[in-house]
Amino acid sequence: MFDDIIRGLQRIPEQQTISVSVPVDDDGYYDRECPADECRSAFKVLFVDWREKVPDERAFCAICGEDREPSDFNTSEQTRWIKEQAIAHLRGQLDDVFRRGTPRRQKGGFIEMSLSYRPGARAVVVPAEALPILQQRSECEVCGCRYASRGAAFFCPACSHNSARSMFAGAIATVRASMDVAERLPSQMADQDAAADLARLFAEDGMVRLWSSFQRFAEATYAAQPASATLPARRNAFQNLDESDRLWSGAVGKTYADLLSADEHRDLVRLVQQRHVLGHKDGLVDADYVAKSGDTKYRVGQRLVIGPGAVRRMSDLVERLAAELKALVP
Repeated sequence: MFDDIIRGLQRIPEQQTISVSVPVDDDGYYDRECPADECRSAFKVLFVDWREKVPDERAFCAICGEDREPSDFNTSEQTRWIKEQAIAHLRGQLDDVFRRGTPRRQKGGFIEMSLSYRPGARAVVVPAEALPILQQRSECEVCGCRYASRGAAFFCPACSHNSARSMFAGAIATVRASMDVAERLPSQMADQDAAADLARLFAEDGMVRLWSSFQRFAEATYAAQPASATLPARRNAFQNLDESDRLWSGAVGKTYADLLSADEHRDLVRLVQQRHVLGHKDGLVDADYVAKSGDTKYRVGQRLVIGPGAVRRMSDLVERLAAELKALVP
């Protein structure tokens, strides 16, 4: 009996290739997730483009531009599904070997395994009618790869082309539309507490996405002017207002304070600092926020309360800055 089992195990190849079908959505888009810990953004790529346009060596996050091997962009659910299918395939082979090598039919499988995985970013569940408003579809200007995300996605997953300059207006429009959805939630949901909590999440998400979208726009605009060769911008330099002013002052002789009115610039500083607190401090006010923003409405330890009005104000400000920068760097 044991000789038969050993021979059967030896016939199982040490390395095997199996085909696993992964589902796509109704429009043929394939879920992807950025593998970078600081991003973890979800986006979609039309499956036929992922198969035919994305190189075997690497793909790119549509949100932050991170490049990794294509398989690294599998979502947590896809990774779990693929592992389960591989284990099921191996279990079937082992069960077959032991059925053939034992006199009795085994009632259960020979191996029991468990899987664990790290969940991705928390999902925000929204009313179904809001999804078409919040999802932004894009097509790469260079290679034609089609992709989509909730909010703006500027980097082509296939060739990494940055289309931030041409798509920035659409990004702002999507965030503004999401604020309209947030304000309608109380009339669409029976649970008013849940509606208020979801509206707050929409506003906070909109604030973060607006400044991230403007950051990508500023990076692409700065790279398009000659001074960027002699005064290169470090990674994520345009998240920071002081660093942004230093770069633009050296490149075009102007800072954000020169491009906005005094009231507008004061609001920009406060809103950008709020975005940083949301992104890095879980919304909890610290002494650094109070000192840099000049916002005396909060004390240290309180949590920021962001509403649609603040998001719309930031939309207006970054739209104004983008128009001014486009005029300086055509």
